[in-house]
Amino acid sequence: MLTNEFDWPAALAELQKVSPLSEDRCAYPIAHALTGQRPAAEREALELESLSKKEYVPATIMASVWAALGERERTLLAVPAVSGRPVPRRRLRVE
Repeated sequence: MLTNEFDWPAALAELQKVSPLSEDRCAYPIAHALTGQRPAAEREALELESLSKKEYVPATIMASVWAALGERERTLLAVPAVSGRPVPRRRLRVE
């Protein structure tokens, strides 16, 4: 987890001012996860996953979202799509 020295709630408030949810859907689940708003982050992550079946959502974004939520297994499952080949789990560190 990240240190508490950074003001994540203030950062989320600034993000909401400059980028409405409809314009930057990928940043919001990560921001909500980092501000402790897990239900919102999970809901948005699942919406992104659903959207990825219709539109292109980079695998790196999905991996980042799941990592921010602490979802190790989902993070690992999202990563292989980045290179098109499996990534040995011993080489990938997810905290």
